[in-house]
Amino acid sequence: MVPQAKLYAKGTAYEFLKRVELRSSLLVEAGHQKEGFRAVPFYQFRHLTFQEYLAAVAVVEGHYRNYSNEQSVLDALGRYIDAEEWKEVVPMAAVLARKRSEPLFRYLNNKCANAFNEWNAELMGRHNSEKYLSTPKVDAASLLLKCLADEAEAAPSTISESLRWIVLYTRLFQFDASWRQIASGPYGRELRDIAWELLKSEEYSRLLWLRNSFAAAAQIQFCIENGDDFEKQIQLLIVADSAGDEDLVAKALLTINGLVWGGRPFVEKFESMRRVRGIVEKYIKDEESLLVDAALWTWGLMNRHGEVVAENLGLLDTLVKIYERVDSGMSSVSFALDTVFGIPRSRWMPSVSENVRVKIINELGEIEKRHDVRSALCIAFYARDSFDDRIIVDALLKVDYVMSPGIERVVAQLNMSDDERKRILERAPTRESREGRRKKSAHQLRFRFKTT
Repeated sequence: MVPQAKLYAKGTAYEFLKRVELRSSLLVEAGHQKEGFRAVPFYQFRHLTFQEYLAAVAVVEGHYRNYSNEQSVLDALGRYIDAEEWKEVVPMAAVLARKRSEPLFRYLNNKCANAFNEWNAELMGRHNSEKYLSTPKVDAASLLLKCLADEAEAAPSTISESLRWIVLYTRLFQFDASWRQIASGPYGRELRDIAWELLKSEEYSRLLWLRNSFAAAAQIQFCIENGDDFEKQIQLLIVADSAGDEDLVAKALLTINGLVWGGRPFVEKFESMRRVRGIVEKYIKDEESLLVDAALWTWGLMNRHGEVVAENLGLLDTLVKIYERVDSGMSSVSFALDTVFGIPRSRWMPSVSENVRVKIINELGEIEKRHDVRSALCIAFYARDSFDDRIIVDALLKVDYVMSPGIERVVAQLNMSDDERKRILERAPTRESREGRRKKSAHQLRFRFKTT
């Protein structure tokens, strides 16, 4: 073999490197460095992944200047953790280091905690739409996400703390591939359970995206254990309701919402949902609780994808009472009221208190500053003895984008000029665009389960 090898070992090392560069681009000449009195070329891997992997190996095995046995992975990575070029190296190093990545996890957990606490303190006193739309941002959260998605190792208590931050920073990740990988992997159940505990806690219950986090995690776990057996989840809701266990009812409702939101088209589930409408409506009360919030979300989904049942006008009046009590921006009552627009305007005329009237006028008057005024628009539209059409039309003309899927029915029944009607409808989402966004959301939520 040696004589044969000599046939291929032609030329100098420099010529060999040039051949590699020209034929495969695995290595490329990156510049020159001084050796003695000569400037000689130096080479690097062309593809970034090679460089990132070798950098991670160097960090873990100590192939860098001034390395000592007392140093941890964190000592080598600390000053690079916030650097964009090292965002792939850090999780790779965490995986390669195995249990020695513990100090790195603790460091990232602390950075997440500090950033979240600062954000939380800054938002105290603001209305819900700002709390919902604003997200604490810190690179450490994204690094934690990738470390856990790659199943890097640390002590169980450290992993639990990291999962807690993954839940609290979920809106930052938008349920991306790494988040779904964690939710469907060995940490999936714990992620779901942590989301539930945070959702129930008084400290974090106002963070509206937590309900979506639990619903998404619960949906993924349900599909892993049961496939897409939607009827089984409906039966779990019926059993929980019969037992009078409000926690189980809330969990069942939120899991149903996750399945509807992230599963097959809703029309295939509507017949099952129709059977439990009475159960859902039973829990819509004028009180503040996670169960009421879950029921409002479920009721809104039933109306949005099925048909609005207008017989229970007392329930619609309850929605107005809830609106009066809560900060309506991006809340479940806002979502529920938005689906009421399918009811003929003549069918319901709520009686509004002075507090509600003032609140609606203020919200519609500040419509440019608020992300979500669906509740105010809905109540003002139906309470025609308390609000002139002009206030609704003026509000709709001020926004850049009309969110409500029922806006076509609203505009058709309001007194306005043809030009005003055209301008409003031009900014309204079409049925096709709404369906496209729904399908995209559903695909994102179920993609990971179907490919594992």
